Amino acid sequence: MSRRPPLKLVTGNQTDAKTPDTGEPSPPRDPRALTRPDWVALLLVALALVVAPLLAGSFASPTPAELQFGDGPLGTLKLIGLPLVFLLTGVALGILLWREWQRPVAIGLAPGVVAGFGLLGLWAALTLLSTRSLNLSLNALTALIAALLLGGLISRLARERNAIHALLLTVAGAGTLEACFGINEYVTAWKRHDVLHRINGTFAVPNFVGGYMLLTLPLTLALFVAAKDRMLKLLLGVGLLLQSACLLFTGSRAGVGVLVAGLGGWLVLTILSGVAKAHWRQIGLGLAVFAVGAVLASAPLRSRVDATLASGPGARSGPAQPHMEDQSHSSEFRRWTWIGTVRMGLANPLLGTGVGNFDVAYPRYAETAYTAHAHNSYLQWMGETGVPGLLCLMVGLTAVTAFAVNILLLRRRPLAEDEDEDPVETPRANAPPSALFGEPRLILCGLIAALLASLMHNFIDSDWYVVGNLVTLAGILALMVAVARDIAPLATQIPRPMGRPFFALGAALALLLVWRGIATENVHLAYASAQADYNQCAQTKEAAICSQARAGFTAITAAMPFDPEPHLKLADMATGLDDALTELKTAARLGPSGKTLYRLGQFYAIQRQWDPAIEALEHAREVDPHNTQTLRALGNADLGANKPEQAVEVFHDITALEEKPYGKVRAIPQIVDIDFAYAHAALANIAAQANRWSEAETEYAKADKVLHEYWMGRHWDINIDFFPLSKRQDIAKLYDDVYIRWQECLTRQGKTKEAEDIAARQAQYRKERDAEPTLKQTAASEGGAGA
Repeated sequence: MSRRPPLKLVTGNQTDAKTPDTGEPSPPRDPRALTRPDWVALLLVALALVVAPLLAGSFASPTPAELQFGDGPLGTLKLIGLPLVFLLTGVALGILLWREWQRPVAIGLAPGVVAGFGLLGLWAALTLLSTRSLNLSLNALTALIAALLLGGLISRLARERNAIHALLLTVAGAGTLEACFGINEYVTAWKRHDVLHRINGTFAVPNFVGGYMLLTLPLTLALFVAAKDRMLKLLLGVGLLLQSACLLFTGSRAGVGVLVAGLGGWLVLTILSGVAKAHWRQIGLGLAVFAVGAVLASAPLRSRVDATLASGPGARSGPAQPHMEDQSHSSEFRRWTWIGTVRMGLANPLLGTGVGNFDVAYPRYAETAYTAHAHNSYLQWMGETGVPGLLCLMVGLTAVTAFAVNILLLRRRPLAEDEDEDPVETPRANAPPSALFGEPRLILCGLIAALLASLMHNFIDSDWYVVGNLVTLAGILALMVAVARDIAPLATQIPRPMGRPFFALGAALALLLVWRGIATENVHLAYASAQADYNQCAQTKEAAICSQARAGFTAITAAMPFDPEPHLKLADMATGLDDALTELKTAARLGPSGKTLYRLGQFYAIQRQWDPAIEALEHAREVDPHNTQTLRALGNADLGANKPEQAVEVFHDITALEEKPYGKVRAIPQIVDIDFAYAHAALANIAAQANRWSEAETEYAKADKVLHEYWMGRHWDINIDFFPLSKRQDIAKLYDDVYIRWQECLTRQGKTKEAEDIAARQAQYRKERDAEPTLKQTAASEGGAGA
C-alpha cells in the first residue's frame, strides 16, 4: 500500500543544495511556479471558461426543446457543453489534488472567501431536503459545485503571474469569441432587412448575452489599457470593439445602463488608487473604442428606447407591433415577479423550496403568468435556498470584494531600483516585470468593475442561473483574489497549504463531477436521439421508429430516475391506456408540477373518468393556481361531470384574472392568453342554455374582444411559434362559433340590426380565414351555418 511522501511545504524562496554538474548553488526558485501538472490543470480550467459561454448558455436543467440536434457550427455541440464543463472541472481538480499530495504549496488566502462559498455549497446541498423536484435540484447543485470548484482551482493555480495573464486573456478571448457569434447572427438578420433584431448569441435570450458581456467587457477594457505589447493591444482593442457592439446588439437597455455605471466605477477606482494619473491617454483611447462599437450597433437599443417613450404618458394607443412592443410591460412584469418571489421566500424562509426549483415552485406564489426565472438572482436564490442561503452568497461576494478593494487602495511607497524590498510596505515583486501588461492595479480595477456591473444587473435579471454566466462569474471572482494577492504586501497574506480534510472532500467532489459529466453527456445525446425518433414517429407512425423512440426514452428513465420528462414522452407513445396512465402517474410523482398534473388530469378527462380528472386538475390548480390552461380543463371536467355550478365558478375565476396583473401584465404583450376567450365563450354558452340571452351576449362580446386581439397579430412569428398549428385551427373554429352563437343571442332579443352587423363581421372573418390554407379545414365542419 502506497503512503503519502513526507510533507515538504513550499512557502518561500528555496534553493537546491548543489547543481548536479558544477556543484554551485542553483538560482532561487519561485515557490509560486507552476509544475507541469499545474499547467495541465490550468489548460483544462481555461477550456472550461471558453466552453461554458459558447456551449452552456442555458440553465442547469435544459428544456426538452434545447435537447435536440441543432443546426450551425455549435448546434449539436451544445448537447455536451454542460457535461463538458463538469468533466473539465472534475479532471482538473483531480490533477491538482494529486500534485498537492506530492508537493504542497502554501498560498495566501483571502479572509472569509473559503468559508462563505463553502457554506454556500453546503447549504444548497441541504435544500435537497425540501425540494419539490429532485432532478432539478441535483442538476442545479452540480452546476453550482462545478462553478465553486472552478473558482477555487483558478485561485490556487493563478499564483504565478504568467498563469494569471493566461487566464485573464482566456476570459477576454472567450468574450470576443461570443461577440463574433452574436455579431454574425445580427448580420444574418440584417441581410433579411431585420435591422432591429436582438441577438441571442449562444445564450437562450438576449439579456443573458448582455449579462455575460458585463463580465468580460470591463476586463477587456482594463487589459487593453494595461497592455504593453503593441500586437496584444491591437487584438484587445478589436475584442473591445466587438464586445461593445455585441452588447448593444442585445438591445438590453438595463445592460447598457449598468455597463455605463460599471465603467464609471472603474474610472473612480483607477483615480482613487492613483493608477489613472499615468494612463489617461490609454484610458481615453479605450473608452473611445467602446463608444465607436456602441454607436455602430445601437439600432436595436434605440428601437426599444423609442418604444418605451412611445408607450409612456400621453402616447397614442394602438395595436402592438413585433419590434415596438409596449416596454412598460417588461418593468411591470418584473415587479410582479419580484413580489411573487418574495412571497415564495417568506413562505419558505429556512431551506427554501430547493435549489434549482424555481420553475416548479414559483407558480404557487405568482401573480403573473409563467416565467422560468425570477429576473433577480438574489430573490431567486433566497426563494430556492432560504434566507441563510442568501446570507452565505452575500458573505462570499463581500469577502472577495473587500479583499480586492482593500489591496487596491493600500498606499505604497514605490521602490527605487537600487532599494531593497520592504515586505511590510511594498508589493510582492520578486517576480520579473511582465512583458505583456504594465500596472496590475488597472486590471484589478477592471475585474472589480466587472463584478460591480454583474452585481447590479442581477437585481433585474437572473444571469447567474445561466451556467455560462455562473462559470464566468466564478472566474472573475477567483481572478480578483489572484491579482490582488499578486500585488499585495507580503504582510497582508497568510500562506497556507491545502488542508488534509480537503483531499478527501476534493477527491469525492472530483469523482462526482466526472460521473455527473459522463452521465449527463450520455443522457443529453440519448434524449436528442430519442426526440428525433419521437418526431419522426409522430409524422410517419412507423412501428419500428416508434419502438426505437420508446426504447430510447426508457433507457433515459433508467439513467436519470428522477426526471419526469421522459415519462411524459413515453405516455405519448404508449401502446395501451394502462401503460400511458402508469407513465403519467410516475411523472406526476417525480415532479408534482402544474404541467405533469395537468397531463394526468387531461388523460382522465379524455377517458371521461371525470372524478379522477377533477382530482388531478384540482391538485394542479393547487401548485399553479393561476394557470388558465389548467383552470379551463378543470371547468370542462366539471361540465363533463354534470357539475355546472362548479364549472361556472371555475370559468369566473379565469375571467377574473383578466383584470388582475395576470391578465394585464404580460411578459410578451403580443402573445394573447386565448384561454380568456374560451372561458367567456363557455360562460356565454351556459347562460344561453338557461335562456339568459343578455348575459350570454355580454360574454360573447368579451370573447370576441380577446379573439380579435389575437386575430390581428396571428401572422407574427412570435404568435406562430407560440401557438402550434392545431391550436391555431382550434382558435379559428372557436372564433366562428362565437360569431354564430352571438348572432343567435341578438336575434333572440330582437336586436336584428346588431345581428346583421355581426354577420357581416363573420363574413369578413371567414374570408380572411379561408385565404389561409392551414385554416381552411376548420370550415368543413361548419357547413355554412350562422350566415
